[in-house]
Amino acid sequence: MPESSPAATVNTEPVLVELSPDLSCWTTPERFDLCSEIEFIHDEIFTQRCYLPSGLELPAEPVVLDIGANVGLFSIFMTRERPKAKIWAFEPMPDTLSALRRNIETHQLDGVTLQTVALGSENEDGVRFTFYPRFPGNSTRYPGDKAVGAELPIEQIGKEAYEYAMEARSVEVNVRRLSDVLASAGPQGPIDLVKIDVEGAELDVLGGIDKKDWARIDRFAIEVQDLHGRLAAILDALDAHGFDTVVEQHDGLVDTFHYFFLQAHRRDSASALG
Repeated sequence: MPESSPAATVNTEPVLVELSPDLSCWTTPERFDLCSEIEFIHDEIFTQRCYLPSGLELPAEPVVLDIGANVGLFSIFMTRERPKAKIWAFEPMPDTLSALRRNIETHQLDGVTLQTVALGSENEDGVRFTFYPRFPGNSTRYPGDKAVGAELPIEQIGKEAYEYAMEARSVEVNVRRLSDVLASAGPQGPIDLVKIDVEGAELDVLGGIDKKDWARIDRFAIEVQDLHGRLAAILDALDAHGFDTVVEQHDGLVDTFHYFFLQAHRRDSASALG
């Protein structure tokens, strides 16, 4: 990874991109010409339906946590699927937040409540994250994991282009336990779906859920990069809290990157995991 530089003091203005005939989306302004991350994420969510596969139903007015909301594509998707959904969207990266706020306004996402913190197993202030302006969806607390599989894009586009694409800067954000956020500003009662896409911090998020809040959750949809035994540990945690799971390899990424999608459904729920 290229060495991180200090975060800019002023956020840059989002830009509007057309992703389909019926969807334009605000995103961060810096893009890598050889690969559009926002188009890749749009395909994951809207075409592949990676977080809500066809056949997995939600109530008419679901409560949803969008953890790692990025610029809000999943919140837009969820609102189109269930117009009366109540969504708590978590996104800590300042530049990404600018685009997310613009999308909430443009798409009239009145059911979305924004939480501008990262989630983890402990409450911490000023935690250093790595932000990638040209690939903001890869921004992470664990930048070392981004080196896994780097030899493939370097071979395809060259080292100089890869280092330009993955140029990074350091951003300090506050981290909160999910149960503490739920207690102070979150929904009350059942939570129908928890979507997690946090670039290596999945176990941290789960570690911040108290027993009483585990019991409130019906379903998880999690993207996992299986490094350091992470996928097995997540499956163990979900099993211990009463969830059945289905794991599928990420269709859009080669094996080199070790990405998977995980669906988990509470065993004692009235509906079943397909």
